[in-house]
Amino acid sequence: MLRKIFSFFILVLINTYAYSQFFDASRNWRKYRHEVYIGAGVSNYMGDLGGIDRKGVKFILIDLEFSQFKNSFQGSHRYNISYRGAINQKLLYGKISGSDALTGQPQRNNRNLSFESRVISYSLSYEYHILRSRPGHIYNLKGAKGTASNPLGLYVFAGVGGFYFNPKADYNGQLVALQPLGTEG
Repeated sequence: MLRKIFSFFILVLINTYAYSQFFDASRNWRKYRHEVYIGAGVSNYMGDLGGIDRKGVKFILIDLEFSQFKNSFQGSHRYNISYRGAINQKLLYGKISGSDALTGQPQRNNRNLSFESRVISYSLSYEYHILRSRPGHIYNLKGAKGTASNPLGLYVFAGVGGFYFNPKADYNGQLVALQPLGTEG
């Protein structure tokens, strides 16, 4: 049963992706005004908690704590209002955490700080498509009749967004919100 549900979602995503990308100037875009995307990935905290067993380094990926990767999920809805214009909204949910107990660096390990937080992000933007990608021939055959493909798309956007997070730390077996304590300095 789970395999059937997974296969159904894969087919829907492939079908949605295939049809949502074909717009032309002859108002074909009106047939596909709504585009829905879903995604899953990972999120991670990169800061002064945890990391490699030496003094912290500035924005180097080797300082990532791979044991702290958490799942994240994203959903997006684009509404095409014209051939060139679209309104896009995105929602992201993820978790991050960090802990000094995960490093062997003595100063940070003795500090014994840790946190975890859910992160929720929402954005709303307007997109202006300067150049739309469009499918053409499946194979780039010389002399084939029909429209040539353009795999490149170019757009600019402007919008607003925000996020929510509430870091908490484990204190005597209970999660305590850190924001009311003013631990940020």
